[in-house]
Amino acid sequence: MRKFIKNFNLLFAVIFLWFKSLSAQQLPQYTNYLLNYHALNPAAAGSTNCLDLKVGVRTQWVGFEGAPKTQFLQANSFLKRKRKLWKRSKHALGFLFENDQTGSSGPIRQTRFAISYAYHIPVSRTAFFAAGLYAGLNQFVVQSERFDPFTPEDPLLNGSGRKLVYPDFNPGVLFYTDKGFIGLSVKNAYGNKLGGVLGAASKMNRHFFLTGGYTIGGERALFRYTPSANIKFVSMNLPSLDVSFMVTYNKVVDFGVAYRLVDGVCAFANYRIKKWSVGYAYDFNLSKVRYSSSNSHEIIISYRICPVNQSESNGNEHCPAYR
Repeated sequence: MRKFIKNFNLLFAVIFLWFKSLSAQQLPQYTNYLLNYHALNPAAAGSTNCLDLKVGVRTQWVGFEGAPKTQFLQANSFLKRKRKLWKRSKHALGFLFENDQTGSSGPIRQTRFAISYAYHIPVSRTAFFAAGLYAGLNQFVVQSERFDPFTPEDPLLNGSGRKLVYPDFNPGVLFYTDKGFIGLSVKNAYGNKLGGVLGAASKMNRHFFLTGGYTIGGERALFRYTPSANIKFVSMNLPSLDVSFMVTYNKVVDFGVAYRLVDGVCAFANYRIKKWSVGYAYDFNLSKVRYSSSNSHEIIISYRICPVNQSESNGNEHCPAYR
């Protein structure tokens, strides 16, 4: 009986996450969005003067059967820019591979691969405006044999084993200085329908991300402070809000806390040594999910190659959104 109830709850949770589309649930969720902002906004590509490579994994609701798991790999770099101050516009390229699924071998899996392009225009000596675009493919898979449903004839299960591959385009804009930034991006901009696997009424809703932050403290300050916020909203639904406060010590260690509206509180840290950095985030659930699971973990490893005339320690000074 206990197993039956758990499986029924799992099926309900999966349907809720993928169809109600509340709080950007159709997409992977990241706690340390400052460390991984390029995954949210293609305009962030090239916002530092380095080639930046990141790999990461997020395990949500540990202990909850079929809980979401996310793995990603992304990189971006600016292309050669003009030296004259009034001609400092630059181009940037990047890519993102993302795999999001329910559990390690769950019944619903979404895989996306996209190429990003961004164009940066100088507004002043220290400020830039950038516009970017992700263009790529998404693969959506449902495998009903991994469900243990309450209603075996549920039409959702008729899509078992079917794969739907569709194109996707995700735009974004970003304004940033050496102190702060604000950006707006859209995921699932095309609004693709999932009728091939989940029924005629199913589709990927457009998700909007409004993100901003500001760094307090001079470049030579031992401690610097960065409050930030990430608002996620879908049409006809209440927005979800993440707010965080990060402290940077000697440009080497970042640590801070965050609050996700209704859902949980988080703690995170990031340590940089030469070209490498490792970030970790821990989410403590405040929602009712905490009664059936433990908490969430997120790890991001970065490798950054900067020009020889620029130290790795200040490679992120052009955009506080990209640690």
